[in-house]
Amino acid sequence: MTDPRSLVPRLPPAKLFVGGRFVEPEKGGTIPVSNPATGEKICDAPAAGPADVDAAVRAARHAFEDGPWRTMTARERGKLIRRLADLLWERREEFALVESMNNGKTFREAIRGDVAPGAACLAHFSEEPVRIRGEVLPVDGPFHTYVVKEPVGVVGAIVPWNYPTSLMCWKLGPALAAGCTVVLKPSELTPLTALKLAELSQEAGFPDGVLNVLPGYGDPAGEAIARHPDVDKVSFTGSIRTARRLVAASGETNLKKLTLELGGKSPQIVFADADLEQAVHACFWGIFGNKGETCNAGSRVLVHAKAYDAFVAALADRARAMKVGDPLDPATEMGAQVSRRQLETVLGYVRAGREQGARLLAGGERDVEGAKARGHFVRPAVFAEVRPEMTIAQEEIFGPVLASCASATRRRRSRSRTGRATASRRRSGPATSPAPTRSRAGSRRASSGSTASTSSTTRRRSAGSRSPAGGGTSRITRSTASCSSRRSGPSSRGERWRRRRRRRYGTFPRRGPARCGPRDAPVPRRRRRTGSRGSAGGSRRSGSRRRRSARSTWTASGAASTSPSRSSCRRRRAASGSATSCSGGTSRTSSTTTRR
Repeated sequence: MTDPRSLVPRLPPAKLFVGGRFVEPEKGGTIPVSNPATGEKICDAPAAGPADVDAAVRAARHAFEDGPWRTMTARERGKLIRRLADLLWERREEFALVESMNNGKTFREAIRGDVAPGAACLAHFSEEPVRIRGEVLPVDGPFHTYVVKEPVGVVGAIVPWNYPTSLMCWKLGPALAAGCTVVLKPSELTPLTALKLAELSQEAGFPDGVLNVLPGYGDPAGEAIARHPDVDKVSFTGSIRTARRLVAASGETNLKKLTLELGGKSPQIVFADADLEQAVHACFWGIFGNKGETCNAGSRVLVHAKAYDAFVAALADRARAMKVGDPLDPATEMGAQVSRRQLETVLGYVRAGREQGARLLAGGERDVEGAKARGHFVRPAVFAEVRPEMTIAQEEIFGPVLASCASATRRRRSRSRTGRATASRRRSGPATSPAPTRSRAGSRRASSGSTASTSSTTRRRSAGSRSPAGGGTSRITRSTASCSSRRSGPSSRGERWRRRRRRRYGTFPRRGPARCGPRDAPVPRRRRRTGSRGSAGGSRRSGSRRRRSARSTWTASGAASTSPSRSSCRRRRAASGSATSCSGGTSRTSSTTTRR
């Protein structure tokens, strides 16, 4: 990777891109674009107004209905998109330099997490036009019913400032692959790479009007796109507040289709047996990567109480050692916040956390050391003893602030030898905290129980273990359709049945007949009754006594087999001197239809 300090930035023209050429805004408005790391002005970008939006939409509508874009084959469209992806990849360092200066992120993050994924996204969707296929539906009667997939029309794409190049390509790729035309509005804070991509579209050979770029403020430019009657769809990434306005504008005009990618409060979950070093590394970059300005940043971490103190201390030490500074310095790990307003927002959340009783372990203050006093730098903050009702645990901060909460175990029900049900609860914690487990299924259950947009789990698998949990406890389940719907939770009927089996016979296999004692110990089978009722083969009463004395269980295939009694299990374990062993295999459920 080239040292970015030796590169010279190449800025795009300070004009709007409408109808395949760069034009001046009709009212001549401008937007000052500054460097967040130095506070210096980079250039003046054009500011589009309602008249400019109308001109861009008319150009996009003409290209969609009357231009060569509509009659172009799917393969030709794919070649143009691929050419655009190749040009972006060839000039990735040029784009990353402008992105780093405009956004404040480090050059490494700009090239690896923004520009390169954008080029990869366009390359992926360059192969999609030939995969768009229709469908023929069989219906009754003399009808020929089929489905043809057609482009929606003119798409308005509104892009935020945290990943300008990557998110722009996310919206352009599928729209262009489907045959739509696009009116793109980048954020007023980071408009430069969008204008540079417009230059590349000219070089790639896109027809006029297929791509139009309009930098401008949300009001009036974004509002005009949302309310324009010739815009058929709006794809938006940003805040919930703006999304509500888009929904209202769509309902009041032509009921245009909407795709909304909004914020979140994604949790990171660390179990008690997780590898501490790996968990700290994953959670650290999960929140402090890209300065915390990520919609799926892991801004809150739920740690099991047993590992909480050690984990939080290690994470705070790593945050204190993080190098914050010049985004073009290869040694810098975190750059500057995108604007002064965003810096004040982050500092405001830090104050709210301290006022509500959270303990600040590291960072949280503005970094004014040396030349950083001119920029929008803040030290990464780590909070401990955060309660779920606190503001920093509830709201999206969109900055380098981590809220750590100690989680509790699930409430476990146990039954004493006298048969009385008892309930015990360990340390209290957040109501949304999952139970600690090493199993893959436990990680999925913990993630699925959260209402956040994204959740990540950190766990450790034990090498050489037969069970996926790395332990010796498995489950035996019935493979019948009648009980599959009752195995949804720990308090279901099937789970209670399995717990009773564990207390009575110890551990047993996941599927197959229950087996206690050494592996080579024979499993007693039920003696089959012979003869008819009331004959010499046995009476009805003696047969019922034998059935009650035998402890039957269900195998995975649904057949009944006999397991040894509790006393025989104890004698066998005492004779062998070993712990309870498990054996069993897997079975496949099959259903048959019979006729009586």
